[in-house]
Amino acid sequence: MDDNRAIELPPAYISVRGFFERLSAGRVIHLRRDLERGCKGVVVMGDALFGEERRLELTRQELVDYEYGEDLEFSLGVSGRLSQALAWVMGAPLMEEETIPARDQLGLALRLVRGIELWPGESRAAAAEVLERLTERKIQPPEAIAGLTALAPAACANTAPLCRALVPAVAGRRLGRDEALGLLADASIADRTGYATVRDILLAALPAAEIPLESAILLLRELQPTAVEYDLYSASGRVSELRAERELLLKSFALLTTDSRAVEALCAVIGNEAFEDAVTVKIAVWALGRQNGKDAIGYLVSLLNQPSYRLYDAEIEDALSFLCSGAELIPPAEGDVVEHWSQVGKSLPRDPEGWWRHDAESVFWEKRLRCALALDHHPDAADVAARLQMDEVPLVRQAAGA
Repeated sequence: MDDNRAIELPPAYISVRGFFERLSAGRVIHLRRDLERGCKGVVVMGDALFGEERRLELTRQELVDYEYGEDLEFSLGVSGRLSQALAWVMGAPLMEEETIPARDQLGLALRLVRGIELWPGESRAAAAEVLERLTERKIQPPEAIAGLTALAPAACANTAPLCRALVPAVAGRRLGRDEALGLLADASIADRTGYATVRDILLAALPAAEIPLESAILLLRELQPTAVEYDLYSASGRVSELRAERELLLKSFALLTTDSRAVEALCAVIGNEAFEDAVTVKIAVWALGRQNGKDAIGYLVSLLNQPSYRLYDAEIEDALSFLCSGAELIPPAEGDVVEHWSQVGKSLPRDPEGWWRHDAESVFWEKRLRCALALDHHPDAADVAARLQMDEVPLVRQAAGA
């Protein structure tokens, strides 16, 4: 960062919340983080049309004193469990309001929680009887949960967590027997089932559910739009609805610990750009950056060379900035985009240990959190552990064992 240039700029009177918002939105164009002193840089203030560069400076104490517990951004984390990542996304404010895409996302989550295999007719009939006895108060919820779990096909591995969430809703009259049977054993959510009730049931079931990443990837492949589907949706002006339920999985992949399978799945969505809604591609690019798989850097740079991806240049550069930045933010290009990122690549770490130490100092707290969660794999890195245990963000400190 050109410190002399920053000194000449007027100061930005900005809150810590405003800083994090602008960093996430790509409105911070220079930044250097120092564990002991805080952050200095350049931020664009104002709106998109009349933005003005200002000098940014936040002390360590300001960053430490921020009320992170009251900020929903810091209720999200990084997990090796897809069910936890799904719960974080489903619990976010964006999914509190019922919309067609949001409801479709709940349907997709239900397929993963319940399992793709549907219950045979005799099992559904027996389950209906159990639910009827529950509504008539002839059995108690624990007995109903055990009975329903025993009836489930072997492939429906998460029946018990789903039943533990669903049965109290039936017993409390928030969910009817037929609606409960639809959630448990049929092909789709019954139309008359309340959105908030379904969401609450899934959020209650997910913490105990185990969903293999490979199952989610297979579902993504199954839902990938074809040229025929794209043409049909385009003709009716409904491209934004084209397999929009996948947004839940794309965002969830962003919150998983780095996994080459998740990276490959996200690249497949991006590679299908010709038959995707632009918003879906943008979310996939964002998630690919957040996955923090360094092999994606070369892939993203290669997209900058392709005319069909020009629409996504800003998202691609934001993802590259996240992937590549250490204690100093690597901003978007001011000239030749490909040349800029090619030059950046020459100064990046060359091995996993170097990357881990690089990310442990990152201006992005999410990357420091990933490093803190991986401390067990670096028993000799006491210096890094000590710095992460002093991090400004409580979530990082806790993950580092502070």
